[in-house]
Parts: sequence; structure tokens; C-alpha cells
Amino acid sequence: VTTTSTVLCTRHLLGSGFCFVLTSRYSSDDVESLFSTIRQLNGSNDQTDAYAALSALQKILVTGILHSSDSANVGSVVCRLGQASQLPSPPVKASTASEDLGKLLLPHLAALERYPGML
Repeated sequence: VTTTSTVLCTRHLLGSGFCFVLTSRYSSDDVESLFSTIRQLNGSNDQTDAYAALSALQKILVTGILHSSDSANVGSVVCRLGQASQLPSPPVKASTASEDLGKLLLPHLAALERYPGML
């Protein structure tokens, strides 16, 4: 959170009809705390890659190092952090024989072209 982003966001909110803005709520301390924990779980390696971050997040969820606060400022809570056995999945439409595989993969083509061995 930068000073510029705080000023721009506050101006936008005040211009949208809000009477006041609690800028103290712009704090990113909780996010920074999570990233700090992820870096600490990588040991002496300060170059965290995606695999190491996912591994650290798995350790966090399994061990319960971090947990959601009972007094959090959210409207509703599905479950406490790490206690969701499975999130509800969106309905999947049945595929038909006429669907072209190319059409299904088209949105992912750019990512697939980065890894030519995968095609």
C-alpha cells in the first residue's frame, strides 16, 4: 500500500458518496505476515519460487501455524482457514462429441506454447 494508492482510493471513495474513509483499514500487515511466514518456511533460501510457496502454504494449513481470526471484519465465513475439506465446485457441463478440443484449449494456448514439450 503506497501513499499514492491511498490518496487515489480515498479520493475515489469520497467522490463515490462515502462520507468518510478509514485509511487505517488499508493496512497490508496481514498479507505481509503471510508472505513472511512463507519465506521463513523456505529455510535459508531467500529466492521463493512457486513450488516452494505452495509447499509452504501446505505446511501452514496442515500445522495450523496461521489461522483465521474469530473477530475478522468479514461478512460470512465458510470455515476456518485450513478446515475446508473441499470447496464447492462449479457445475460441469457434459461434453459432447461435436466439441472441438482446439476450442477447449484455445484460452490456454499461450501458456501451452511456452512449454513446447508439453504439446
